[in-house]
Amino acid sequence: MQRELIHNSIVQGLLNRKDMHMAMVSLVNSQLTPPHIKNSIKRDRLQELGLSILSHRVTTITAPAGYGKSVWVASLLQEEEWPPTAWLSLERYNGDPSFFLYHLIHAFKKINPEYGSQSLRTLNSLRNLKQDYFIAASAIIQELPQDQEMVLVLDDYHLIDQNQLLPKIMEYLIRRLPLRTHIIVISRTPPKLNLHQELLKGELLEISSQALLFTPEEIRELLSLEGLVLSTEDCTYIHHCTEGWAAGVRLLGLSLKQFGGNWRNNLSSLTGKHTALYIYLSHELFNYLTRELQDFLLDTAILPYLEPILCQEVLGDTRSEEKIHELHLMGLLSQVESNTTIWRFHHLIREFLLERALNIRSPEYIVSLRRRAAFHLEKNGHIDQALEQLAACADWSKAADLILAYAEPYFLENGCHNALYSWIKTLPVDYLNSHHQLLYYKGICLRDNHPQKAQEILSRAAARARDKGDVKGEIRSLMAILAVHIFGNDSTRSEAVAGRIPVIASSLKDSWAQGFALVAALGKAVSEDDLKQGLYLSRLVAKTPLEPEWQFYYLLLSGVVHYRLGNLDTARQLAEKALALPLVQKSDRWLGVAYVLLSGIYCAKGEIRPAIEISRQLIQLGHKYNIPHQIAYGHRRLAQVYLLQGKLVEARYESELCSELWLEANNGAMARHADLETIFFRIITGENAKNSFQEKQDFIKIILNKQSGYGSKDYSLSIAGVIAREAGQMEQARQWLEESAASSEKKGAKQLLAGTLLNLASLYLLLGDESNADHKLHKALGLAQANKIDTFWDWHPETVYKMCHRALLKSIYPQWALHILQRWFSERICEEANLFLVNNDENTHNAITTLVQNYAQFKGVPIIHANFMGGFQVFVNGVIIPATHWKTKKAENLFKYLILDRRPQSKEKILSLIWPKTDDPASDANLRMALTHIRQALNLSPNSNDSIVLRRGMIYLNPEIKVFTDYELFVSLSKKILYPIGRDTNSLEQLHLMENAARLYQGELLPDNIYEDWTSSQRHKLHDLYIQIQLKRIEAYIQSAQPSRALEIYQSCLAIDPMDERIVKISMELLISNGQRHKALQLYKDFAQGLAQEYGLEPSAEIKSLYERIF
Repeated sequence: MQRELIHNSIVQGLLNRKDMHMAMVSLVNSQLTPPHIKNSIKRDRLQELGLSILSHRVTTITAPAGYGKSVWVASLLQEEEWPPTAWLSLERYNGDPSFFLYHLIHAFKKINPEYGSQSLRTLNSLRNLKQDYFIAASAIIQELPQDQEMVLVLDDYHLIDQNQLLPKIMEYLIRRLPLRTHIIVISRTPPKLNLHQELLKGELLEISSQALLFTPEEIRELLSLEGLVLSTEDCTYIHHCTEGWAAGVRLLGLSLKQFGGNWRNNLSSLTGKHTALYIYLSHELFNYLTRELQDFLLDTAILPYLEPILCQEVLGDTRSEEKIHELHLMGLLSQVESNTTIWRFHHLIREFLLERALNIRSPEYIVSLRRRAAFHLEKNGHIDQALEQLAACADWSKAADLILAYAEPYFLENGCHNALYSWIKTLPVDYLNSHHQLLYYKGICLRDNHPQKAQEILSRAAARARDKGDVKGEIRSLMAILAVHIFGNDSTRSEAVAGRIPVIASSLKDSWAQGFALVAALGKAVSEDDLKQGLYLSRLVAKTPLEPEWQFYYLLLSGVVHYRLGNLDTARQLAEKALALPLVQKSDRWLGVAYVLLSGIYCAKGEIRPAIEISRQLIQLGHKYNIPHQIAYGHRRLAQVYLLQGKLVEARYESELCSELWLEANNGAMARHADLETIFFRIITGENAKNSFQEKQDFIKIILNKQSGYGSKDYSLSIAGVIAREAGQMEQARQWLEESAASSEKKGAKQLLAGTLLNLASLYLLLGDESNADHKLHKALGLAQANKIDTFWDWHPETVYKMCHRALLKSIYPQWALHILQRWFSERICEEANLFLVNNDENTHNAITTLVQNYAQFKGVPIIHANFMGGFQVFVNGVIIPATHWKTKKAENLFKYLILDRRPQSKEKILSLIWPKTDDPASDANLRMALTHIRQALNLSPNSNDSIVLRRGMIYLNPEIKVFTDYELFVSLSKKILYPIGRDTNSLEQLHLMENAARLYQGELLPDNIYEDWTSSQRHKLHDLYIQIQLKRIEAYIQSAQPSRALEIYQSCLAIDPMDERIVKISMELLISNGQRHKALQLYKDFAQGLAQEYGLEPSAEIKSLYERIF
C-alpha cells in the first residue's frame, strides 16, 4: 500500500512540485525595495500625472541622473488605492538575462510570497536564454494573476540597456503581461524598446525630464527640511542655477549648510562655470567631509553595498557602522530596508567616488580591498559579487578557483548554466585553454543546446587532463562526452568512449574511479544491447557511491536494462528513484530525461492514463525548452498508447509527427526508425501493404543494416517482418521475424520476444504450417503469462487478437489469452462471443462466460448472444438458456422472429406468422402466454417483464438489451471480405475475417424452421454469402501457395452444394494446378450428370470450355 501511495503521488503530483528557488544564489534585497530618501516632499503638482500611469500599459520616465525619478515614483506608492507594486532597481550585472529574470521573479514574489515557484524552476532549467528567453518570460507571465491590478517598476533601466537580448525580453513581457499590469521603466537614456504599437494604441505614457524639474516653491519646501530658510529670491536663484535638477538642489542644500551663516555670500559663486553642477557639488561636498569619512567613502566605493560587517572586514575599520549611520543622516546613503543593516550609494555618487579612488589610491591597495571583499562575499554565499570583485582586479587565478569551487554546488545544481558560462567566458582565452577543469565546465554548460560544440570542448578538456596526468579529470570529461552520445542515440561513439573509460580508470584504485568505470561500462552495455552484462553491472554500480549526475545516469541506464528485459516493475522503481533525486527536482531538463524512460515503461505496462499524462508533459517540456527529441518521444509514446486503445488513425497521426523532430534533434537513427513505424501505421490503417513494401523495400533494408543499440535493431526487425508479412513477402518476413526472435531470446528481452513470437505464429498460420504456428503461439503466451506481459513492443492489433482468439479455441494458455482479450479487446470479443460460447472446451466456454458477465456488469445492461446457423442457442450474460425453458415451440419461434428482425412488430403480423390458423380470441391468449414464457426464460431480473415489450399493439425486444447474433456477425464479416473498401484484400486481417466467417457458418439458418416462410429469404442469402467467402478463401490460399488448404475448402463446399457451378469451376482449376487432372475431369462429369438429372440443364459454355481444354 505504501509503495502504491508513493507511486500515485509521483504520477499525480510530480508536475506540481513545491517552490524550488535557487537557494544558493544570492538575492540583493536592496534591489527589490523602493528608495527611501530622508526629507523628501510630496509633489502635489505631479499627482494627476502620477495617477495617469494607471490608465496606461507602459510608462517610460526618461531623465538624466538626479532628477528624482525614482523618489517620485516611490512616493506614488503611498497614494490611496495605489495597486500593489513590484519594484526592481537594476544593477549592471542584471544585464545578464538570467540575473534580470531571477530578480524580476523575486520582485513579483515580494508582493506575493506564493508567486515564483514555477517561474524559478523554468529559469533554472534553461541553458541558452538567447534562444529560449521566451520560455522563461512565458513562465513568469503565466504564473501572474490575470485579474489583479498591479504595477511593475524597473528602475535604472539604462544600466542594462546595452544587452541586445534584454529589449526582446522586455518587449515580449510588455505585450503579454496581464492586461491589468502596468509597467514603469525609469532610465537616464531613452530605452531601446520598440513601443510603436503601444504608442499607436494609446497605451504608452512618456514622461521626460521637464516634467520632473523642481519649481522654486518645491525647492523652498525641500530645502526647508534641511533647516534652510530661503526667500523667494533665493529659491528663484537656486532654481536658475540647478534648473530644477533634484540632485543638484539636494546636494546644493547640503553644501550650503556647511557655510553656516555665510551661505548667502557663497550662493552667488555657484554658477555654471563648471561642466557639470553635480561634479562641482560632489567635489565641494567631498572636500567638506572629514578626512576620515572621505577615506571611508573612497574605500567602500568598490563594494556592491555597504554593510557594517562587510566594511569592517574589508577595511579593518571598527567604526564602520557608526560612519555608515553618519553618512546616512547626511543623505549620502540610502538604506535598503528598515529592518536590515544594508545601505547603498546613489549610482552617481558611487561612480564619482570610485573614479576618485582609482586616481588617488595605489593599484595594490585597491586589489587588496577587492580580494578581502571577495573573501567576505564568498563566505556569505554571494558568489557572483565575489567574482565581480576578482574580475575587477584581474585576479584570474582566484576567480578560476572560485568558479571551480562553486561550479557544481552553486551554479550547476541550481540550474545556473548560463551564469557559469558567462563567468568562464570572462577569463582570458589562454588562461581558460590551459585549465582542463574550466574547459570541462564550459562543455557541460553547452552540452544540452550545443552538443557538437560541447563535445569538441570536452575532448580538449580530456586531452589537457591527460597531458597533466589528471586521470579523474580525464574520466569526468569522457563521461560527459559519453552523455552527449547517449542523448544523441549514437551507439557507435557511445561504445567507443565507454570502452576507453574503464581502461583509464584502472590506473586508480579508489571507489570513485570504480564507480565511474562501472557507469561507463553500463552505458556501453546498454549501447550494445548486452542486457545480461548490463544487469550484472547494474547490480555492481548499486553498491558504489556516485556523484548526483552519475547516480541519475546509473538509475536511468539500469532502468533501460530492465525495461528491455521486460522487468517493468523494477524499471519503474528505478525511474521513480531518479525522479526523486534533488538534481531532477531542481531542473525540468533532468525531469524531461527521466520522463522519456518513465513514459516508455507506462506504455509497455499498458497503463494508459499515466502514459498519456507523462507523454503530454514530455511534449510540453520539449516545446518549453526547445528540445525536439523529447517532443518526438512524447508523440511516439502517444502513438503507442493510441495503438493499444485501437485508435489507429490517432496513432498514425502521432507517429508521423516524429520523423522531422528526430531530424531536428540530429538523431538520424531514431528518424529512420520513425519512418519505419510510419510505414507500419499506414498499413494497419488500411493502406495497401504490397505497394508500401515495394516502394520502401530498399529503404527498410537500409534501416535494418544500420548499426543501432538500445534494442532498436531487434524491434525494427520485428516491425519490418510484420510489414513484409502484410505485403505477402512471407520468406522475407520469416527471416526478419526469426532473426529478431533469436536475438531477443539470446538477450532475455522477454516482452519483445513474446510479441515477435505472436507475429511468427501468425506468419506460419498464413503459410499453412499450423503445427509451427501453434508452437510459436504456445511459447509466446507461456512467456507472457509467466512474466505477466499483456502488451508487446511490436503490437499489431489484428495479430494479437487473432492469435489470442486461436489460443482460446485451441486451449493454449486460455486464461492468459482471455486476459489479453479482456483488457484490450473486451468490446470486440463480447460482440464475437458467439464463436466461443458454442465451444466444447469447458475452460474456454467458462472463460468467455466470465468475460461477457464482466462486460455486462461494466456496461450496466444485459447481453444476449443468439446463434441461428446450424441450430438455435441463446445465451443471457454468457449463460445458455436450455431448450426446455421456452416451454413451447411457439414461444421459441416468437423469440427467434423478434431477434431476427428487431424492429417493432405489429401484433397482427406476429399472430399471422406464428398462429396463422387460430381464431382471434385464442391467438391473443396464446400470444400473451408465449410472451410470458419468453420473459421467464430470459429471466432478466429485477424487471423481467420489461425484456419483451407489448405496447399499443406493437411487440419488440427492449432496446436497452444488447443483442449479438451469429448471423449478423456473419453478414458484417461478409461485407468486409467481399467489399474491402480501403483495405488490402490479401492482408492478414482479411484472412482472419474469412476464417472467422467460415467458422461462424455452422450450417443453414434455423434448420428446425426450414419450412417457415419467414426464414427462407434470409437462409438463402446467408448460404450464398458463405459460398462466396469460401471461394475467396480458396483464392487466398492459392495465392499464398497453399493448395492443400484450398483443396480442403473446395471439398467442404462441394459437400454443401455440389451443383454450384462457381464451386465446380474453381475446384477444377485447383485440381489441375495441383496435378490432379483425372479428378478434375471426374468432377466435371459428376457435375454435368447431376445437373442434367436434377434440373434438366447443361453446364455453361465457360465450364465446358475448361473441360475441353483439359480433356
